[in-house]
Amino acid sequence: GKCIGRSIIQIIRNVILCDLAEEVIKTGEKREQVILINEEDSQYWLTRLTPLLNDNQEDNRHGVLLVFNDVSEMKRLDNMRRDFVANVSHELKTPITSIQGYVETLQAGIVQEKEKQDEFLGIIRRQAARLNTIVTELLTLSRIEDEEGKRVPKENVPVSSLIQNATDSCRPAAAESRRGR
Repeated sequence: GKCIGRSIIQIIRNVILCDLAEEVIKTGEKREQVILINEEDSQYWLTRLTPLLNDNQEDNRHGVLLVFNDVSEMKRLDNMRRDFVANVSHELKTPITSIQGYVETLQAGIVQEKEKQDEFLGIIRRQAARLNTIVTELLTLSRIEDEEGKRVPKENVPVSSLIQNATDSCRPAAAESRRGR
């Protein structure tokens, strides 16, 4: 009762939604669109608009039916997945680039000293192990996602070994940088 005789904007108070409703009334065609309803809360609604027809008049377009589904959680998960894929891609690219660089250097025969070759091969081995760890963790995450309700396995990891691995990975580049000065 409170809506009769009022304009769409007075009732809905969302410009995008009002424009869509007016378009559906004008064209008589259904529309579906995800709309950001509340920016502060990142609230998204999947909005379906269907024209309502009136058989008693020459112009049978009478109004529009709006159906809303809150897809905020789905949108949040999509954003998290997109960020996750970007981060994983970066994490994979780093060791791959390192391995390629060291292999190309060894293949080019630039490094002749056995000690230096062994150092490069050690770096390649560590980077390959890092890739293996990343892929294993991705497979674990995938399995956990498939097995709903299962808890994420926890394990203690010594921070010193993580720092040591990072230091070992960066040492050759740092040494090369010092030589280039």
